Amino acid sequence: MSATIQMNEQGFQPSSVTIAKGGKVIFKNTGSSDVWPASDPHPVHTNYSAFDSRGGIKSGESYEISFPDAKIYTFHDHLHPGSRGSVEVK
Repeated sequence: MSATIQMNEQGFQPSSVTIAKGGKVIFKNTGSSDVWPASDPHPVHTNYSAFDSRGGIKSGESYEISFPDAKIYTFHDHLHPGSRGSVEVK
């Protein structure tokens, strides 16, 4: 099971999704400037260190990440830290 989150300068849409354990989330940049999805906390991304695109995702590009454990993962846009969201894995 997978979910897609669109991201742009205004934030994440939807900002929260639920997926099955082992599922993935695809982050698609629909804006005009780079975005950088990453695990909380900002700026160190240590809650789930594999969840860090390690750089800006350009307009029209995507980043995908799998989630191995059942829990809630919170995230932000490293370039715009006020943009936040969560992935609930069941």
